Amino acid sequence: MIRIGIDTETVGYCAPVFIEDDYHFEYIPIPEGRESNETRTYSNTFVRNRKYATYMSDFLDEDITWKFDDGSACSTKNLKIHFDPEFETNTYGDYWIGRSKGRIPERLRSVVEREPAYLFFYSGLSPYDTEVY
Repeated sequence: MIRIGIDTETVGYCAPVFIEDDYHFEYIPIPEGRESNETRTYSNTFVRNRKYATYMSDFLDEDITWKFDDGSACSTKNLKIHFDPEFETNTYGDYWIGRSKGRIPERLRSVVEREPAYLFFYSGLSPYDTEVY
């Protein structure tokens, strides 16, 4: 089982689950904490369920300032996002090794080449208070 998406350990809170809407949820990826070619940020990436928000940043606390190892800082809404698993190239983790070349990273390869192989992804979710919004 592999944890994906934001949670209390990565950003301090979990992605929303909409109890009034038959437990639909919004997947919100973890922040990208290093230099990358990623152009998607929380503020320019649309959510799937637009009933309560338009962009991923609408579900995040914009008062948080992120500090990186190199001393730079960034507001939550401008953070680049890191999608894992990445279903376009069917990879998880170590994207710099395999995603750009369409290869499966070695850590994942050892799992999927065994018979049978199952990967389960899970995400921390928190009820979204629709009365507030």
